[in-house]
Amino acid sequence: MIILDLAFNVIKEITPGSLDSLVNLKKIYLSANKLKKIQGLDALQSLEVLDLGDNRIRKIENLEKLTGLKELHLAKNKLQVIENIGHL
Repeated sequence: MIILDLAFNVIKEITPGSLDSLVNLKKIYLSANKLKKIQGLDALQSLEVLDLGDNRIRKIENLEKLTGLKELHLAKNKLQVIENIGHL
């Protein structure tokens, strides 16, 4: 199982295309960073666990292509409305 743990850094943005080569990634931990937006994850269709807890995310978006997602962690963010999760 391929896991990427980038928690507790100062990541402000996931640049589109920067993770595209990690097509077999199953779990990614991005908690306790400074992310404001969910982006750059489109190529991770085999992703099962996405941890975005303790960031600055206000809107749930750009998860449509994550068809294998089983766990989504968004605790301790700045979410204003829960939306865009019907496809999960």
